[in-house]
Amino acid sequence: MTDQERLFLANKYRTLLHEELSAGLEDRRKVWEAERGGTLADLADLGVLPPDPYAAGWIISIDGAIRSKYMDGVVAEREKLDERSTLTRRWLRAR
Repeated sequence: MTDQERLFLANKYRTLLHEELSAGLEDRRKVWEAERGGTLADLADLGVLPPDPYAAGWIISIDGAIRSKYMDGVVAEREKLDERSTLTRRWLRAR
């Protein structure tokens, strides 16, 4: 296996692990909010959190999702590019 393949697999593993862990945290949040009748504002209220695969720490993102600080930057960049692409398509159709 080449170094490039090893790096690809390691990144894929982190991505899949992040998806599983963040889904578990979302489930824990739903239980917490159902028991308390409020909105979770601090992840520390969930107790011990699993280690973040990207070692950046877990956050409640501006869109309300629980994710790694690292992945939050990735999602923000994707959204920016999607918005830019949509605007470009609209501009090209309007010409």
